[in-house]
This record gives sequence, C-alpha cells and structure tokens, in this order.
Amino acid sequence: GTHSQNLEMYSAGFSPSIFRSKVESLEVVKIPEDSDVVFLLLRYMHFCPQPETSAFLFSTTERLAYAVEKYMIYLAMEVCRLRMELGVHNYPLAVLAYAVKHNYYPLAGKAAHLTLRYSFLEIEARFYGDLQVARLWLQYREGWVALLKSIHTCAPRAVSHKKRYCTRWDAFYSAALRSMDVLTFDPRNISTMPEIISHNISLLENCGKCATRATNWSFEIKRQRRDLPTFSTFLK
Repeated sequence: GTHSQNLEMYSAGFSPSIFRSKVESLEVVKIPEDSDVVFLLLRYMHFCPQPETSAFLFSTTERLAYAVEKYMIYLAMEVCRLRMELGVHNYPLAVLAYAVKHNYYPLAGKAAHLTLRYSFLEIEARFYGDLQVARLWLQYREGWVALLKSIHTCAPRAVSHKKRYCTRWDAFYSAALRSMDVLTFDPRNISTMPEIISHNISLLENCGKCATRATNWSFEIKRQRRDLPTFSTFLK
C-alpha cells in the first residue's frame, strides 16, 4: 500500500519483505520503538511538513535520533544530529554515546571534552556494551589529568629582584590556583586559567618581572592545552 511505498522510498533500514505487493502475504512488522517515535518516523517518510524538533524534550530527540540511524532515514539524520549537538552542554554523556555509536567524530570530541568531570565508573556504566570506548575515554582523560597536575609545576622559575625573592608572586600564585578551584576536576577550569591569571595579575603590584613570569605561565598552559589530542583521534 501507500505506507509501504513510503517506507521503501524514504528508508533503507526496513526489511524488503514488507514491500511485497500482495496484501495477503504481508506480515505485521513489530518494532521496539515507542509509539511517539514511530509517529515521528512516519512523518519523515510522508509528503508533509517535518516535525518541529525544537519543541522536543531531549529524551524524545535522543530516541528519535537513534531510530532514524537504525532505519536509515537519511532525510532526518542531519536534523537529529544537529538537535543532539544542541543538547551537548546539558547532556554530554548521552550525546557522547550517540556520537560514538554513529561515527560522528567531531561531535564525539565536543561531548567528550564536557564529560571529563565524570568518573570512569560512570563512563563504564554508560558504555557497558563497549568497554573499548570506555578505555579510550580513560586514555583521553589522562592527558587532562596530567595537564591539571602540571599547572602546579609549570610556572617559570622565580626571577631575582635586586638579589631577593619577590613575595608578590606567592600571593598571586595562590590566588590564581584558588580561583581555578583545582580540587574540582572540570576542563572549564583549565580552559579559563589564562583569564584567571590575567584577572589576578594586579596582585603583582606592577612588578614587571613577575608579570612576565605570569605571562609565560599563561602561554605554557595554553600551549599544553592546545597540544592535547581530541577524543575523536582515539576513535579513528
């Protein structure tokens, strides 16, 4: 009938057996998706306006995104990928799982960066069916852990100030680390470290040599962060 013709035309993921012409030979095809998702899938396979995805809850978008990939409904894949990407800041772990499963590597890299605050146990639980991905994530996270640790040690050596050590540096250094809150592992802390250094530089009281030292410290953090591999490089 008309519905089976639409399925054949707009989807590459249904069994060819459902497209047979004789009505009596057709079997009822049961699919595991919820009825609301099935309704949306059919909207993408009929000549009618597509669903207004911006009004969907993320849970609906996520289920629809998996379904259109499963049934290879190409007209809906890109819009679902874009909607999932819009949810990456609020649901990074869910978006990471979706992006990894469907080989959306740039999106996986963006989502992985936002999951660094999660523990390995949380990642392992999400990828229980594919522990290799969890191990790759752990390798990726180790680079960020090393960078976080290096922030305590990568500051340039002290510069002599008329044969004595400048005490202004200690106040500045301590304030910068407190501002970053190094006890909370969040990549956004590392990303904003150069701005934190700039914000606290007034504590150096116009000491030119310490200001140069702080600038060098900021550049070194930026360099190390830039050199970290993205998560997508581990997947390829």
